Amino acid sequence: MDIADDQIGFEGALVLEGPLLEAVMAAYLLSKGCNVIRRVETGGVQHDILVERHDGYVFYECTGQREVTAGKVQKFLVDAYRLDEVLRKLEDKPLLKAVFVAAVAPDSWTEDAKHAMELAAKRIKEKLGAEVEVWEGLNLLRELISSGVLGLRLYRNRIYFAGPADYGIRVLEGEFKMGLAPIGIGRFRELPHSFYPSYYWEMYYQNLLREAMEGKDEPPSIWSYPYREGVRWRSVSDLAKAEASYVSSFDRRYVLESGDDYLVEERVSLRRNRYYSIHVFTNAEVVDSRTAASCLGRALLKIDELKEKREYLRGEYFSIRIHSSTSDWSSKAWGEASRIPSRLKEEVSTVHIERGEELVLRLLNRGVLGLGFKEKNIITIYGPGVKAIRRTPEGIKISSKGAEVT
Repeated sequence: MDIADDQIGFEGALVLEGPLLEAVMAAYLLSKGCNVIRRVETGGVQHDILVERHDGYVFYECTGQREVTAGKVQKFLVDAYRLDEVLRKLEDKPLLKAVFVAAVAPDSWTEDAKHAMELAAKRIKEKLGAEVEVWEGLNLLRELISSGVLGLRLYRNRIYFAGPADYGIRVLEGEFKMGLAPIGIGRFRELPHSFYPSYYWEMYYQNLLREAMEGKDEPPSIWSYPYREGVRWRSVSDLAKAEASYVSSFDRRYVLESGDDYLVEERVSLRRNRYYSIHVFTNAEVVDSRTAASCLGRALLKIDELKEKREYLRGEYFSIRIHSSTSDWSSKAWGEASRIPSRLKEEVSTVHIERGEELVLRLLNRGVLGLGFKEKNIITIYGPGVKAIRRTPEGIKISSKGAEVT
């Protein structure tokens, strides 16, 4: 799905596949009280996830590849046959259900794959008496996000998926918060599905290998995380657009003026008192003292300009709000941005600083941002107006808009 120039967009891609998808699915099933078996093969038959029930087993095949082919579905059929056979022999229990988990959009399925799945479901039902289910697309993504097992985290000004054992932004108690997945982490770490490496170290070794293999054929992928995965804000103006959408979603809060890297907000209290804020934005990968000073100076100049243009503002205090897309600030920058020159303390009431995680967290909770499929297996973050997984007054839903005006 292409994003219009006037819509909020993100560059890059999020992909949910391989060991990460299996880890997230295993954690999701644990969160639902399922007994996930602590192995990835039974009787010589490989399986991504196997769940034991009192009367049998449920087999989960996970894929997040760019294309779902007939060959992938045919393997799923054969694995179901083989699993049923060894489970009856070794455990004296049958296969009750086979679930095909596809973290992809509908356009990833070839026509042959769709036909193969119809035939596979029919054959598994006839031969084994087992049911077949397909979990896919936005509905699957919504389940994983709303359960809290799949989250987001920031690293070097990019947003990545956070697995169950990662500290990050995730849904906890119905809203986005910072934390770990709401599962028994000790039980999860007993599973082989918890063995995927951290993003930081895998990127480190990927870079070393790519340097060593320069000019040579690269070996088949052995990585849990796609190289240079992650999304980042498309531009600083999109930060301003997102903030404008956030402010406008509330009653008695108004955008008086906005530009590519700033926004002027007026807030009216129930007693009709008026308060003014200058929002400035930076999309720098790292905020150093020079960038911080530039943000503060931009806000101060904008206050002077406003008071020249709007006479009624000349006696008003302003708060300054600095928003950055990154969470990487130098300690000197942090102090620089929050220091108000003494001569300006009669004009500026406070300076607030918001880093990347807090910014994304706030916009997710208001439904300004949501997650959805761009195409095939590519997941991205969308602004308002696009069908995506968002927090709404009714909970985490698939919607083109978030919270109502309040």
